[in-house]
Amino acid sequence: MSRWCALCWIAVAGASCAYEGAEFTIDRSAELLSAHNTISVFGVYRDGRMDPEYWRDLGPRLAGLFGPRTCELLVDERLHAEEPDLFTKIDEDTKQNGVSSELLGQVAARATGASIIAIQLSGHPPTHQRASSTASGRSSTGPSRGGRGGGRRGGPAPREDPVDDNAFDVFVSLFSVQTHQIVLSFTMQYTGTTVDDAIKKFATRLGVELPGSSCVGWKWNEPPATGVIEAPASK
Repeated sequence: MSRWCALCWIAVAGASCAYEGAEFTIDRSAELLSAHNTISVFGVYRDGRMDPEYWRDLGPRLAGLFGPRTCELLVDERLHAEEPDLFTKIDEDTKQNGVSSELLGQVAARATGASIIAIQLSGHPPTHQRASSTASGRSSTGPSRGGRGGGRRGGPAPREDPVDDNAFDVFVSLFSVQTHQIVLSFTMQYTGTTVDDAIKKFATRLGVELPGSSCVGWKWNEPPATGVIEAPASK
């Protein structure tokens, strides 16, 4: 084997080991090649509903991906405190439809970034006991994990099946504020054993897709566009 081929094999093997237990499906649009390096974070959708509290754990793990500080969410305690009606409408809509393109379009005027990112999580990594039980007592197909595709208005379908305790899925959509189109769809199916390992692999691979990105905040008290989450009329 030549020295060049040996180096190639080492590089490929290293990349495979870096993502062992994780399978990625990535769909990029041509527009992603343009400037989308400033990103506003919509929020975290976890196991069928918005979960602002989970960002306290997830956000610091992604700090290296989006810059040195934890990113500000739109769907978080601040929105709940300052605009509870809007928070409730977003929460109810996402329970039914997931995080849809239409929903992101309605809040796009609030984003200070060139794009909006929505992070959706479902399932749990298998423990050794669950993995062993799955291997011996269940078919390889397992239950549907949901959370992607088939939802109204182009968003992921809301969860109807029980949470799968044998796989952990991450789905990310990057929405262009200018064109109101999804410019990156990123899915990771993880069958490893720990959430820490799953998030590390997710962040590493997403960083390849979004090099040099930084998170920016939101404009507050900016009314959303007309639609299912239209804010109440001013009194």
